[in-house]
Amino acid sequence: MANRNFKVLFLYPNLQMTSMVPQAIAVLSAVLRDCDIETDVFDTTFYDTGLADHNVTNVKTFVSKPYDFADKNIQQKTTDVYADFRDKVNAFVPDLIAVSLVEDTFRMGERLLKSIREYDIPVVAGGPFCTYASEKVVECKDIDFIIRGEGEAPLRELCLALANDTNYKGIANLGYRENGSLVKNDIRAAMDLNDIPFADYAVFENDNKQTLYRPMNGKIYKTIGLETMRGCPFKCSFCNSASHNPLYREESGSAFFRKKKMARFGAELEHMVNTIKPELIYMLADVFLMMTDREFDEFYEIYSSYKLPFYFHTRAETVKEEQVRRLEELNCLRGNVGVEHGNEEFRRDVVYRKIKNSEIERAFDIIGNSSISSAANNIIGFPTETRELIFDTINLNRKIKHGVDSVSCFIYSPYHGLPSRKLAVEKGYLSPDLLADTNTLNSSVLEMPDLTNDTLRGLQRTFTMYVRFPRDRWNEIRMAEKFSPEGDKVFERLSEELRQDYVAG
Repeated sequence: MANRNFKVLFLYPNLQMTSMVPQAIAVLSAVLRDCDIETDVFDTTFYDTGLADHNVTNVKTFVSKPYDFADKNIQQKTTDVYADFRDKVNAFVPDLIAVSLVEDTFRMGERLLKSIREYDIPVVAGGPFCTYASEKVVECKDIDFIIRGEGEAPLRELCLALANDTNYKGIANLGYRENGSLVKNDIRAAMDLNDIPFADYAVFENDNKQTLYRPMNGKIYKTIGLETMRGCPFKCSFCNSASHNPLYREESGSAFFRKKKMARFGAELEHMVNTIKPELIYMLADVFLMMTDREFDEFYEIYSSYKLPFYFHTRAETVKEEQVRRLEELNCLRGNVGVEHGNEEFRRDVVYRKIKNSEIERAFDIIGNSSISSAANNIIGFPTETRELIFDTINLNRKIKHGVDSVSCFIYSPYHGLPSRKLAVEKGYLSPDLLADTNTLNSSVLEMPDLTNDTLRGLQRTFTMYVRFPRDRWNEIRMAEKFSPEGDKVFERLSEELRQDYVAG
């Protein structure tokens, strides 16, 4: 325990009006409160920070149904985010600021920290960007410590060391400055998920009762995430979860992918229902349906007592007809299934996903015949990709479209730590020093000879049109790709037609 009153302010620079409430901060807050450390959060989600709201793009491109935060009396904040951050610091008077960073929000976090530099409050940063680009993170002079990998134990130990004025230099996972250089301690073994305290989502409601609300399927729900597993056993080249596996094997000799016991999940679910009272649960798992039959039976028995709407992400290989039928009985709202790419060879060699198109088609046939809303997740703009290869993805989506409510199309982001980023650098598409620090879900930072950023943006906004309209309309759609007065006019005309015939999931 801390020998003195110690306060930690979490800073969450987020893309505006988007993303789930970060379970990581909620868990870290619970860990600190267990040792009598006071916590609070400053969350930029509802501010206009210049980081574009990709949910708006999703509605325009028919990935998501239209929604209105006003249904829950929620409005975007119009006050100055920097002034409000200073006010929060002045009111809470933290002993430490802990900032959660991903690559595309790093600069926003950097600017916020700079705005309070004169307070001279130590700052620790964590998140995947810190794990895979720690040298870039510490270029920010306002960050004193970094945490690589899981943060629960190292953040607790750092806070106790600072509170009790003891040495922090031996803390595993911690990085710190010494003589002008970054010292990085090795990563410790992955922790047992069943030892982690229940997430403290109440910390997000300290000052703002609107913070937990997020859109899904055209409605605004009070939403929390619950973890059933952590990490992923697969090797997809576009995902940091896959990168954790070799990192943890090398530095700690442990496996990163592990599951939470269903009994522990059930206890946390009951706690959340009784305290936070969520309206929607996001199942925090990269491959939710990667369960044994026994695990699924346990999940079914536990969740049958609640039947709150929930949604999940999974892979096509894990979709089973009997399980989908039972998920319907549990009031499952939505299932997102990764397609990523439609060319089997490219998907195997570049995306690192070994699966046949027929297996993807089978999965969407099963979900499409259920009451569960389904989404097909696609990515365009991979290194070495061509327009022709993107149309392989479009054509696969055309085959599964009757089993899909929402066809998503994101532009590839070359985040640090990804195998595919290494390929982009080797091909000369990306400078090794360049950060993916813009809202790259809707824009590309790669400079590829066959796919310009405007080409990718045009294909992204017309992706659903190519999937939903008949082929004899493709010449019109090609015009709608163009960001010009004529192209915009065609896009709006086709959008209105599509809105009348098709409603996204």
